[in-house]
Amino acid sequence: MTPDGAHIVILFDDTVRVLELFPAGQALVANAQQVAPRCLTADQRQAYHLPPRPPRWCDSKQKWPFDIDSVVQAHRRAGRLREAIAALENAIALDRWARDRLGSRLASVHDEIASRAFLDVALRGNPTESLKDALADAERAVALAPGNANFLDTRGQIHLALGHTDEALADLEKAMSKGFDQAHTWYARGRINELKGNREAAIADYRKAATIEPGLNEWAKHVQTQARAQLQSLSEATEAAGTSSK
Repeated sequence: MTPDGAHIVILFDDTVRVLELFPAGQALVANAQQVAPRCLTADQRQAYHLPPRPPRWCDSKQKWPFDIDSVVQAHRRAGRLREAIAALENAIALDRWARDRLGSRLASVHDEIASRAFLDVALRGNPTESLKDALADAERAVALAPGNANFLDTRGQIHLALGHTDEALADLEKAMSKGFDQAHTWYARGRINELKGNREAAIADYRKAATIEPGLNEWAKHVQTQARAQLQSLSEATEAAGTSSK
């Protein structure tokens, strides 16, 4: 035994092992909780006839699968985005040092909610009024990560759908200034320019939107179809104006 009484040294088969001694059973339990690499999953707990809820230390010590990253990932895969937000906010409240790491995760969940709501309106015919709640999520995402161009674009798209053209333009141009180069962003700015009577600027934006490869993205394909339609409409209007002037 070491002089401080904290360890015992064992020689066995030419191998020396140093074992830690614990003054009480609770100290042994605390050490086991600390060094355990993970906790049992819900299915594993059921298989071993254990209560469904894990012990609290699985949460407090952030053991898989009850660590915040795994919990949030599971909620997002299942579409439980509000539950993911609640889990992240609780983790941040318990550990203020986690704010920087988890703040961006929280922002991305708020943006996902806002983006889904916007696409439900733009592609699936949901009422525009539903975007008022989505705007609050978009605002939260930008507040948590003000330099994220994707979040700015989401908020700008929602502002435009709600008829807030000045706010939309500010967000979209800020996103573009950060290198954000998506067909839907150019198309949205084209719509704003057209609404403001800036025909040449609108045509330039629509042309840019029509040239960006949409890939398999449903929204990008829709936007390109709309951009080409607007270009055709503006071209016909220009030709008609030229003919009438003659």
